[in-house]
Amino acid sequence: MNLETLVARLAQAVPQIDRTTTAIRASQRTGRTYLQGAKSLNEPQFVREAATWWAHNFPNELPHFCAEHLEYAYPDAARATCDLMICKPGGVATDFGWAVEIKHIALVGDNGKNNDYGLQKLLSPYLKDRSLVHDAQRLRKTNIASRRAVVMYGFDYDATAIERARATCASLGLDDEIAVNLSRVLRSVDPVALTYRLDDLVEIADALLARLGLVSGPAITGRFRDANRHPCGGEGIIAGWEVVPES
Repeated sequence: MNLETLVARLAQAVPQIDRTTTAIRASQRTGRTYLQGAKSLNEPQFVREAATWWAHNFPNELPHFCAEHLEYAYPDAARATCDLMICKPGGVATDFGWAVEIKHIALVGDNGKNNDYGLQKLLSPYLKDRSLVHDAQRLRKTNIASRRAVVMYGFDYDATAIERARATCASLGLDDEIAVNLSRVLRSVDPVALTYRLDDLVEIADALLARLGLVSGPAITGRFRDANRHPCGGEGIIAGWEVVPES
């Protein structure tokens, strides 16, 4: 399997799991329950549901898939785990073709307010932040699988997202506070076009990962849409990079 297929399957999975997820999360700080949908899944929940959908619909691409292939322990890094392991076709359950680390880069939170941690989570050089760059550095040094990839996913926003958020809130019997918050964020980012997209961050990640010698080339990207269950859902991007092993 190539990286293009991996990215495409994750993009296909997003609207599917958005419709079917039953996971419920709450804020660790306030205890407030998040609204359901792919937008509000944490990364382990997202990876588990996306991989389960993938294995069910394309079993030949995820042979031997089981729960043990999620949060799989690195053999050479204490207490560290890899988000998703993919077996080689025709191989045994521990013969891995891909090791994949996945990051959710959120531009806004569950309440529609600005999320200031996206850039940090994607590009931070500091170990404490557990960024996508850190994942790539760890994958580069391990022999956990034949090939390795880092993947980011997240939602994009524009003026239509504000109206979609308002309509979704109404359908859930909520006031339009989330839509108002989202509108404020978009106006603070781009007061004319009201766009806030992850494409710019993908380009920055391309440049940094290449400069650090961590990846084989620019990101492979895929887009998803119709993940509308959450007011701050809708459409977005999957971007994946193949990590090159240490020589």
